[in-house]
Amino acid sequence: MSNPDGVVRTKEEYRGAREWKYTSMTDSGSGASTALWTPASGKKIHLSEIIISVDGAGKLEISFGTRVLCHVEFDKRSTLPIELVFDIEGDPDEPLNASWTADTAPASVYITVLGEEV
Repeated sequence: MSNPDGVVRTKEEYRGAREWKYTSMTDSGSGASTALWTPASGKKIHLSEIIISVDGAGKLEISFGTRVLCHVEFDKRSTLPIELVFDIEGDPDEPLNASWTADTAPASVYITVLGEEV
């Protein structure tokens, strides 16, 4: 496999010390928020993948602390796997958070994040 920029990510890279966290939220139109991952004291989250499933329309924001990482809008039941090209790193002690606002009440979001604490 040729890769001119020298960056290759393989599934083998994620075996071993990788961790995952699963969270679900249900909203009826007023909004719901939760911490997806709170690192141990003095540690940082290295985020590598996110899997999002929803059972209805709504808006999802994922953020490190108050810094928005992504804003995704869904118009129906769907699943969105996001494999990042490179790890995104939070600051020490900075949680990974999510906010979910359903367009149609009630609707749920199911989120799995993969990465590691360093």
